[in-house]
Amino acid sequence: EVAASVHLNPAYFSTLFKKNVGQGFREYLAERRIEAVKRCLRSSTGRIKDIAAAEGFDDYPYFCRLFKNLVGQTPQEYRLSQGQGPVQKKE
Repeated sequence: EVAASVHLNPAYFSTLFKKNVGQGFREYLAERRIEAVKRCLRSSTGRIKDIAAAEGFDDYPYFCRLFKNLVGQTPQEYRLSQGQGPVQKKE
């Protein structure tokens, strides 16, 4: 979609992006989305699953694996390490 929006062949866009940015587009996008999730986890008490979905992660188990791989903690561990307590369940 991005390649089409800038009128480039997807393979050429990928090569050009990696040459200029130093990493593939998907990796770049995933890291930017994880950074956005981290900002939300520091400032919000919303459900992690909802925050992840709002940032474009529809597959929650994949998101959790990716988050731990990039950050070194689970999303819940990260939130707790940033001083945000667990979300209280509404009754």
